[in-house]
Amino acid sequence: MMSIKPLITVVTPVFNLIAGGREKYFRECMDSVHNQDYPNIEHIVVDGLSFDGTEKLINEYVGKGWCSLVRKKDNGIDEAYNNGIEVAKGKYIFFMNSDDFYYSDKSLSICVNKLEEENADYCFGCEQRIQRSGKKDFFWEPKIECFWHDMPFSHQTLGIRRDVLNKLGNYDTSCGYGGDYKLVIDLIIGDYKGVSINEIISYYRLGGVSSQINNKAQQFRTIDILGKRILDFSKNFYSEMDIDDATSIYLEARSNPYIFPKKYINKLIRFMVNLNLKNFDYNSFIQYAINLSRPKSSVQNGGITRFYLFNRILLLKRVIKNNKRRYYLFGFVPVLKITT
Repeated sequence: MMSIKPLITVVTPVFNLIAGGREKYFRECMDSVHNQDYPNIEHIVVDGLSFDGTEKLINEYVGKGWCSLVRKKDNGIDEAYNNGIEVAKGKYIFFMNSDDFYYSDKSLSICVNKLEEENADYCFGCEQRIQRSGKKDFFWEPKIECFWHDMPFSHQTLGIRRDVLNKLGNYDTSCGYGGDYKLVIDLIIGDYKGVSINEIISYYRLGGVSSQINNKAQQFRTIDILGKRILDFSKNFYSEMDIDDATSIYLEARSNPYIFPKKYINKLIRFMVNLNLKNFDYNSFIQYAINLSRPKSSVQNGGITRFYLFNRILLLKRVIKNNKRRYYLFGFVPVLKITT
């Protein structure tokens, strides 16, 4: 006898898609959810009271039976997520924003199968980021041990039990957005069981609310909000930190390990160890944290190596990609290209 697959919910928040010139992206998102081979999906589109014809666009898909529509005013994307969660019936909830889409028609099956096999509370996987044109940008592989200073995986790859979300109070709406990062921190220090999926789950289109490269005010707000999330967590063990320290950490930690005082790292490790978590890889976390506080003449970051003068001044950056090595003086002046 075939077992019945649990119902899952996909939540997609939207607002004024037509005015934003994003109808094409939304249709791609809708197709990617509808074409999933997983047999038991409810797709909820949450519209924050659009007034540009977006409701008519969504109702086109409601009429096909592809989704249901919730229209409710919100104060940001985190509240929109919560508006979807309130009416969701699925055992697991996934979030697919309107500019983004699933990597393959098996993405949700892969996630649910892993959740069920491991009896996990949440799952996460890899993501391919693309430009607005569709050109591939960078590849995002989960790195859970960096959760204390950066989002460790893409929100679009997250699948989470609805009862766990409800227990945690759903998304924190105090900042308007960035609640996904707060949720991940709560999942980890709350000792919920997460499983990493070594496959690409989603495409993320750059230029959304948290990656608007041409909107400087939006960039500043995003950095400030994510810095606040880091500050809120760090206050658990490091009272000396302020918002300027936290935003500097968010901006610089990926490439500059010297941003972390050794005292901070020691207190961080002590705080996490004292939590005595059962579902956390302490070995990877501690080694990663210690490495960030250890002086180096170069810093390895994926395919990028930075060489420092006197352990402080960026002298040369090497980028390795597709069998090519490019060297940049002071990090931005191209000086050499080698094909290997």
